[in-house]
Amino acid sequence: IVEIIGKGRFKGVRRNYRIEKTATAKCALKNLRRLD
Repeated sequence: IVEIIGKGRFKGVRRNYRIEKTATAKCALKNLRRLD
């Protein structure tokens, strides 16, 4: 789980840690753009 202060949490689905981290970050960025 990646926590972004003030924006909430984003959960990675994939099991590979590095891939999960990247995928979660991309997902989070997409959501942040929507909020803006």
